[in-house]
Amino acid sequence: MTVPVSEIFPAWQGEGPHAGRRCSFLRLGLCNLHCEWCDTPFTWDITRFDVATECPPRTTEDILGTLATHGTDLLVL
Repeated sequence: MTVPVSEIFPAWQGEGPHAGRRCSFLRLGLCNLHCEWCDTPFTWDITRFDVATECPPRTTEDILGTLATHGTDLLVL
């Protein structure tokens, strides 16, 4: 199985109930929402961006392997 992935990175959660915790972010592509405030339109707006290039498909095994290298116990999708 593959899913479109924009990026995977470790960071500190900056908001919400987990603010200040070390976490991993998994930013996916092809969101079906079109929020005006979206800061990542390149992950879904096929009229303005090449989403296939911005969010290449990655296997679930590859994603899990990358996440495992971060050493975090919190995942933000």
